[in-house]
Parts: sequence; C-alpha cells; structure tokens
Amino acid sequence: MNDTNSPTLKRSLSLKHVVFFGLAFMAPTTLFSTYGVAAHSTNGMISTAYIVALFVMLFTAYSYAQLVKAYPNAGAAYTFTQKSLSPHIGFIIGWTIILDYMFSPMISALLLGIAMRAYFPSIPMYIWIILFILIITVINILGIKVAAKVNIVNEHIIPDTLFQITPVNLPK
Repeated sequence: MNDTNSPTLKRSLSLKHVVFFGLAFMAPTTLFSTYGVAAHSTNGMISTAYIVALFVMLFTAYSYAQLVKAYPNAGAAYTFTQKSLSPHIGFIIGWTIILDYMFSPMISALLLGIAMRAYFPSIPMYIWIILFILIITVINILGIKVAAKVNIVNEHIIPDTLFQITPVNLPK
C-alpha cells in the first residue's frame, strides 16, 4: 500500500488537550466512589498507594512516549503491541481496549447515578444515567475541540474537590 495515498487524521489538539483527555479517560469519578472506603480501611494509607500508582503511570507514559517515537503513525496500544510483540497479542489487546471503551462509560454513568440519587432521592437513578448519557453524547457530537474544553474544565473541578475532602479522611 502506498503511504502517500493513505488517509491521515488531522492533528487538531494541543498537548494540553491530549493530557487532559488522558486524565479524563482514567475515569476520575471512580476515585470518589472508592476513596472514603479505601481511606478508612487502610487507616489513611490510601495516599501512599496513589503515590506508588503515580510512579507506575509515569513509567507507562514514558514507555508510550518511546513507542510513539518508534511507531509515529500508530495511535493505540493495539498497534504498539501488534508491531512490537505479535499480531495475535495485538488482536487481544485491541479487543480488550474495545471492552474498556464500552465498560468505562457505563461504570461512570452508574456511579454518577448512584451519587446523584444520594443527593436527590426523589429522582430515580435511571433519570440521572440517561441525562449523563445525553450530555456526553451531545458533547461528542459537537466535536473533539468542544470535548477537550469540557475535559479541561472537569479535570480542574475534580482535583479541587479531592483536595477539599482529603484532609477530612486523614488519620488523627
């Protein structure tokens, strides 16, 4: 296949947008659903686990940076795995990513529904889930740049909230 005739994607996001998309993809809402229970059951040591996880993620990010240099036209773990390890393992990784793309939004919608039902018990949980899905759908239809801006706003709100609740959970 001739590379000059291959379709390419237009690069329309800045590094900041890509970083915030990565942060948003990690489903930070799951942190809120587990943080209190984990902080209590570990006697406040959950922060240590998050610091260890941070270093693991930094090594992963470094590995991805090296893979992008080696395979500049690749864009996902599937291609990296297919080209660096094996097409068969790449196939498995590709399907795993598809499952992740399906289940992550479902989990986020469910957690949001549970949280909103706690604040507004008179409104059924399925209403919140449907509303969340509609909002996310509209944002995605409006385009990648709108979604990137929404991610940046969301990713500023979540750490601010986390930093406000963290001192409450520290051991006395």
